[in-house]
Amino acid sequence: AEEEQLRYLMRFVTDAESPGSCIQDRGFNGAQEAAAFLGAMGDLVSCVYTVELDAPHGRLVLAFAAEERAIGSGDGSTSADVWIDLVVRWQQSQRLRDGAYVTSELLEQRVSQPGQVDEVSLVESITRFEPPQRGGVGEVTARNRLAQYYSPDGEYAAMARDRAVACYDYSWRMQRVSADRVLGDTDVLKARRV
Repeated sequence: AEEEQLRYLMRFVTDAESPGSCIQDRGFNGAQEAAAFLGAMGDLVSCVYTVELDAPHGRLVLAFAAEERAIGSGDGSTSADVWIDLVVRWQQSQRLRDGAYVTSELLEQRVSQPGQVDEVSLVESITRFEPPQRGGVGEVTARNRLAQYYSPDGEYAAMARDRAVACYDYSWRMQRVSADRVLGDTDVLKARRV
């Protein structure tokens, strides 16, 4: 089977607390990845990242509207048809001796649609970022694994017996993009398929 390749923007910013390190812009990256991976859910109409008392590691809320509703009824309204609420419940990171950087997160994912019962699951995300090769072009590669679990209090949790019900493996190849090569505004939320 041929692997699908997606091309989209990600933004990282300098970490003021750790010189030489960077952190991701979760709001921007969440919108980009949602448009790339979840475009079939409709148009992404909102993406908000916050850090709150009940979500000290962060919360990302995505709202999608069916394409015909996202265009609007002429009055500028675009109510959402699907909401995805991701709360980072736990996170850890470590730099390894070989220079690689590994992150591990546990997220609670709630998918809400009008008139339906919310779907709640847990998602474990582990990513290993490899350092750029010496003499290379500044490219960073990474491997990401997502494992999805039923919510412990959900109706199917007993059947799954605390095992993952889905696993996804991704390979990332990240390259610095200069300001003059950035995709246009319309492409920022509509990731391009390669």
